[in-house]
Amino acid sequence: MANTNNPGEIPEIPEEIPGPEKVPEISPVTVPENPPLPVETPEAFPKVEPLQPDIPTEIPQPGK
Repeated sequence: MANTNNPGEIPEIPEEIPGPEKVPEISPVTVPENPPLPVETPEAFPKVEPLQPDIPTEIPQPGK
């Protein structure tokens, strides 16, 4: 496929390319430090009882 944009001619390139406008500097965002995590207490994590403690751990096998 032939190039139809005047082959052999180099388009003129301006000597100074305009740059983007000056962007104001963004001040860094200060992140507050996280408060210390509370120590694990038995009140915060109560013991969880099994829902069905009466289920046998061994599966009965038929024929035995």
